[in-house]
Amino acid sequence: MALLSKLFRRSYGVVDAAEAQCLVAAGALLLDVRSGPEWESGHAPGATHLPLHEVIDRGREVAGDRPVVAICRSGGRSATAARVLARVGVTAYSVRGGMDAWRRAGFDVTG
Repeated sequence: MALLSKLFRRSYGVVDAAEAQCLVAAGALLLDVRSGPEWESGHAPGATHLPLHEVIDRGREVAGDRPVVAICRSGGRSATAARVLARVGVTAYSVRGGMDAWRRAGFDVTG
């Protein structure tokens, strides 16, 4: 049972949009892992764009020594990005609900 628990334990955090903003205000990197067209349609101010397919190769480099808050459209790709980053030693979080939740919370979007 302990082995199963260890295998399925999350190695990253999941936060809502308000918690994400607090983490970013405290110095975390907001990493938008959506595609180019999605990014261009509107993104959180101050976010860094790195499509999910590039996170494996460049995520650690982009993160530097900062924690990362990954965001996508609805939360699926950001969870994958956070998991990949956590496996290479980055303190990582995924935004539950992604940019959809960000917009619903009334937070700024630029693009």
